[in-house]
Amino acid sequence: LWGSDQQIRLLLYSTVVGFGLGVGFDIINGFGRLRSRTRRFVIDVVYCCFAAIVTFFTSLVLNHGILHPGLFIGLMSGVLIEHRIIGRLVSKSAYRFARFVRFHQVAKAQGKQECQEYR
Repeated sequence: LWGSDQQIRLLLYSTVVGFGLGVGFDIINGFGRLRSRTRRFVIDVVYCCFAAIVTFFTSLVLNHGILHPGLFIGLMSGVLIEHRIIGRLVSKSAYRFARFVRFHQVAKAQGKQECQEYR
């Protein structure tokens, strides 16, 4: 049987991991908005596999591989907290950064020295 301190620790750590997975997804989603739909789908599938591996290792480290409902509740609450608090900000920032980099790459390839039309 688990003590309440172990359950709370599992819930808190898995919430932090879920928050991190949410931030990672928003960053990838922000960069992915410049890609075609097919590439975005492939990136989403790869990210889901990555999230599954992270969940497996989180369960392995915190629970000795036992899948406890607290793990999934913590992961979901971490992703939801991240989405509600900073999700749009992270996604927009990643999108703007990717657009900025792409604009300057195109300008450099065309041989322009100054890029003043970027907003």
